[in-house]
Amino acid sequence: MIKAAIGELIGTFILVFIGCGTVGMNVVYGFFPELWQIALMWGGGVALAIYLVRPICPAHLNPAVSVGMRIMNGISSKEMIVFIIFQFLGAFIAGESLFCLFSEGITNYEIEQNMLRNSEQGREVAKMFGEFFSVSHLEAIFFEGIGTFCLMTIILLTSLVPKKRASYNPVLIGLGLALLIVWIAPFTQAGFNPARDFGPRIVAFLNGWEWIAFDPTPIKSLLVYILAPIVGAAISVLIWIQLKLKR
Repeated sequence: MIKAAIGELIGTFILVFIGCGTVGMNVVYGFFPELWQIALMWGGGVALAIYLVRPICPAHLNPAVSVGMRIMNGISSKEMIVFIIFQFLGAFIAGESLFCLFSEGITNYEIEQNMLRNSEQGREVAKMFGEFFSVSHLEAIFFEGIGTFCLMTIILLTSLVPKKRASYNPVLIGLGLALLIVWIAPFTQAGFNPARDFGPRIVAFLNGWEWIAFDPTPIKSLLVYILAPIVGAAISVLIWIQLKLKR
């Protein structure tokens, strides 16, 4: 299980480093200015991470997916807890690595924009770590929940792909994620992954953004980006189980 947990850590690190790094390149340097470019990088990051670590772990790389797999009895409760801890740790390490990599660029950007890191303006740069929503709280919960529901459904549907074509599953999952990001990112930045959000968000909190990293409030951020994805994934799995029982 430790070997699998380390695989979850490495895979989550890879997808967060590539995805959040792409957002950082856009925010700080103006690269990847179009949403579809960022979406494709996230999708590619997820596909790459799954390909690299699935020989040693289930490659959930997402606490919501691990919860869903526990509901399906695909993993034990102990495995779920350990995987989630290591997923959060991988995301945190990726966020801290990105902060070290972008630190000088972030500082120069803040000076150019006359921006205080822990002010409302600082939220613009904090977006490269945690996520923020531009709609109402309830709408944000809906978007993150339905997005994760769709992502979990895509993951479940790939299990129906014949074994001889299963090597393409990570690409299908990554492409599905990219399409969901294009649809939902304008409203919530399209997280769908509690580890991807909370790990880097803590990095922002510890490195000067303080409570702006949890704007508008910590409770609302946690409900939108942690609870909603878990509920969305759980609903997808429960529907999947019911459909399989009726067959």
